[in-house]
Amino acid sequence: MDVSDPVSPTEVGRCTTPGYANGLVKAGNYVYVADQESGLVVIDVSNPVSPYAVGRFQTPYVAEGVEVFGSHSVCVADGLACV
Repeated sequence: MDVSDPVSPTEVGRCTTPGYANGLVKAGNYVYVADQESGLVVIDVSNPVSPYAVGRFQTPYVAEGVEVFGSHSVCVADGLACV
């Protein structure tokens, strides 16, 4: 989304995930999505007009949240633990 005009944001690009996004974090050129039953989905947004999924990690339960620490650590809350 382009939010340069917050009253009237516009869609720039779109990338769908298999489930429902419960949370997301942008870090660098990537968006990390906690995607319910699909676990963690990693989306490359280096070209905002054409974002695309580049990776996925299936969690044991329902992915409910995500946090990124530095450039190499991601924590996904999946209902039971942070994996």
